[in-house]
Formats: sequence, structure tokens, C-alpha cells
Amino acid sequence: MKLQLIAGLFVFLISLPVYAQSGDVQGTVYQRSTEKPLAGAGVYITETKQTQKTDENGIFRFTELPKGRYTVVVTHPLESIPTKISVSINSGDTTEIKIYLGEAVRLETIVVEGKRLPPTVSRKEIRGSELLRIPGTANDALKGLTTLPGIGIPNDYFGILYIRGSGPGDTLYYFDRTPLGYPFHYGGLVSTMSSNIIDDIHIYAGGYGAEFGLDSQTVLDILSRDRIKERKLSGKFNLNALYSEGVLEGSIGDKGYFHVAGRRSYLDLIAGFFVDDWVLPYFSDYQLKFTYELAEKHHLTLNAFGANDH
Repeated sequence: MKLQLIAGLFVFLISLPVYAQSGDVQGTVYQRSTEKPLAGAGVYITETKQTQKTDENGIFRFTELPKGRYTVVVTHPLESIPTKISVSINSGDTTEIKIYLGEAVRLETIVVEGKRLPPTVSRKEIRGSELLRIPGTANDALKGLTTLPGIGIPNDYFGILYIRGSGPGDTLYYFDRTPLGYPFHYGGLVSTMSSNIIDDIHIYAGGYGAEFGLDSQTVLDILSRDRIKERKLSGKFNLNALYSEGVLEGSIGDKGYFHVAGRRSYLDLIAGFFVDDWVLPYFSDYQLKFTYELAEKHHLTLNAFGANDH
């Protein structure tokens, strides 16, 4: 009797329905811009490492997943960054989800162009005509440089330039790109070239080009005028208590230009009229320039200049 009861109970138990402890997840992947189902999207469950691809209707389905939370990762060639979502699986239920993927932003080639930065050079440029307008310089362009920051002279009698604290021997002078032996008469009394023909003065306080060499701290590049626009022929004469000077310049046709300048002190000549035995010092200088335009990038230039202190 007991054996029959146990057998009947066993048959009853196995005939009872078994309630599942797992669930399903089903979803549809859409393209965000068109809201249409996206076929061929890869769907991956991180925890179970299961992978599927959506069908032509954008649908995927994973079955018999144990109860819990899962991370679903969706990828597609149109989306550069994978989309991750978290879903919960309940026993005996099917969890339905919708996933929207946005199109990856594809940029065309972008070309950025810019001008190359110029070399870092401590350079100042000043017009010769501007220096002549500075009061207290006696129409001497080089003495007018003392009004610029960082340039000075030792005293009121000697005009040798000190630039950025360097000594006078550390400054290299160029006149029309030709080394200038000494730029001042008698150590700074007056410059050795006529200020009326100076066009520009470039001051390089370090960082200058190789054309000036390497044996100086500062370079003064003095450039004389090489053309005249408004006047065909002009001249200027200056007479003062110390010296007299004159300059003559003009154009030669449409492509040529010339200037001639000279200066001489005359205290020795005046003293000679009164005292025969006195010999006073005197100075003189001259500049000559001829330039002609042979072609747009080719010019013929003749330069001559000199100075004397007696």
C-alpha cells in the first residue's frame, strides 16, 4: 500500500508544470534620421557573449536568458560609436526594446592654410625724412636715432651711438650694404654722409641675417635714396658756422636716377685769412650714386663715397 502511494505521488509531481526561471529579450533597431528599421546591425550581450545581427526588419531576439540585468551593445557601419543600453530580464517574460542609431558624422577633407611666421628679428625701421624733422639734431639723421628707445650717446659733444647698452665698437655700420669704416667725423661731431640722401635706416639689435656677419652685436643698415618721383632735377645747399654742404639729385629718363652730395668744413680757410701760422683741422665727405633699371628685377647701381678728417 505504501509503495503504491509513493509511486502515485511521484507521478503527480512530474506531471506538474515547471515554471521557467528565464526570459527573452526582443528589440528593433532604427535609423534615427529616417526612423526606419536598420538591417545588419550587430547586437551583442556583454554578460553572455551572445551575438546576433538584425534581420531585414531590424529585429533581433535572444531567448532563455537567466533572470537579471544585461548590457546590450549595438553597432553598425553607419554609427562610429557603439550604443549601449541596460535591460532587465524577468522570469517567463519577453522584454521588448527599441534602439535608435544616429548616422556617423563624416567630414570632408579640411585643408587649413596660413602664412608662415616671419623670423623673429629685433628690427626697427625709420625713414630718413622723419629723422630730419626731429628738433635738436642739427639735421643729422644719425643723431636723430638717439630719440629712439635704447639708443643714446655718451655726452653732448660726442655722437657715437650706444645701442642697448653695447659699446660703440660693437655696432656695425653699413651704407647701401657696404661696410662703413667710421660713421662720424671727429668721434661724433657730425655723420660722414649727407642726411638729405638717406631714405631708410634699419636697426638690427640682434637676430640679423648672415649677410651682416657675426662679429657685432648691433647693425645699422643705412640705405640711400635710389629714385625720385615728383621732380626731374633738384638741389639743396646748406651753409652754417661749421661747414657747408650741397646735394644734387634727379631722374634720368623713366628708369634712371642719380645723386651727388658733398660737404666740407671751412674754419681752416677762414683762419688762414687772418693768421698764417695756424693750422686748424677740417673734414670733408662726398657721396655719389647712379642707378638704372635694366629689367623688373635687375638694376645697375654705381656707388661711391668717402670721408676725410684732417
